[in-house]
Amino acid sequence: MSKFRKQAFIFFILSVLVLTFSVVPAAAESDDYDIYLKLDGITGDSTARGYEKWIKLNDFSFEVENKATISSGSGSGAGKAAAQPISINKNFDVSSVPIFLSTTMGKAIEKGQIAFVKNTGTEKQAALTIDLERIFISNFSLYDTHESLELSYGAITFKYNAVGPDGKTSTFTGGWDFTKNQKK
Repeated sequence: MSKFRKQAFIFFILSVLVLTFSVVPAAAESDDYDIYLKLDGITGDSTARGYEKWIKLNDFSFEVENKATISSGSGSGAGKAAAQPISINKNFDVSSVPIFLSTTMGKAIEKGQIAFVKNTGTEKQAALTIDLERIFISNFSLYDTHESLELSYGAITFKYNAVGPDGKTSTFTGGWDFTKNQKK
């Protein structure tokens, strides 16, 4: 093997190793949390302490947009905030049939909650909870053993529990009612 080929091969191997190890911390960081969903009238399979009969989620995505305009002479302005459906993925479980039926019937679910639970050994503490009101399951998709859902909602409230260096918890809360276009 020529000297050039050896150097190219070594460079390739080192590049692959660097890319591999640079991705691991980001993936490992998300494993520090479990995500659970509770919907009025729908039971899940979770057996985690404090989240029994909740629905265990694999992932979660959330978006709100507010189209702002900037025009010459008239200044800038913000439009009405628009809530995009919350997208979640989960494995099929005991909640699958009631969720499917809720979707097909267009049945409203009065309240729900999503909890992001920090894995701290035996103690399970919610770092972030999201309370939802007037929920509709606007999309249900089943593929292999996984389900993809979209939750549309009328109001949302966030509650974040921050733990300071002294071990004390500070709670930050805020919410929005999209049907009334006002702060909760």
